[in-house]
Amino acid sequence: MGLSDIIRKIEEKARHEADGILSSARRQAEEKIAAARSEGEALIKQKREDTLNKIASIEKTARGRGEMKARQVVQRTKAQIIDEVLDRCLRELQEMPAADYRQFILELVASQARGDEELVLEEADKERLGADFPQVVSEKVRERTGKTDLKVVFEQAPLGGGFILRSRGIELDSTFPAIMNSMRDSLELFLARFLFGVNEDGRV
Repeated sequence: MGLSDIIRKIEEKARHEADGILSSARRQAEEKIAAARSEGEALIKQKREDTLNKIASIEKTARGRGEMKARQVVQRTKAQIIDEVLDRCLRELQEMPAADYRQFILELVASQARGDEELVLEEADKERLGADFPQVVSEKVRERTGKTDLKVVFEQAPLGGGFILRSRGIELDSTFPAIMNSMRDSLELFLARFLFGVNEDGRV
């Protein structure tokens, strides 16, 4: 399978995962993830070639001695390239322009909030979201739910982008790291399958 097919399959899988997580904001999420993957195409290709060459060298020298250690090195190398690809997707979300970020958060909150929660945002995002953000997001939620009890708070704790909705002791974590982590297992296996020939059960 060629690199373009691998990238296409990765995009399809990421799109499918994002659909179930990002609800009405999924289109923007897909665009950001696809953009990150496009920028990372050269990295994926280079890392894939380097990794497979390294794996071939390890396996060749490991025959008859140190097979267990060699397999551990191979697994670490595979995990490293998968981490780099997923981390690039996360960075692309975190580094989107202020206007895009504001619109993304507005749509995602509006799609998830019931209107009576506490919306927790990172203090560092206050300027990027704009002084009128609490009023605007409350209005968008009211238009959808009819409720006007959304409370917007900014906290010092770093969230890594995104937000948390709190209600009656329950938290809905829609921070960017949480969104990526929720997709991580399936994307790791998917990436590994197309980059390294891993089976459904995780074996090479």
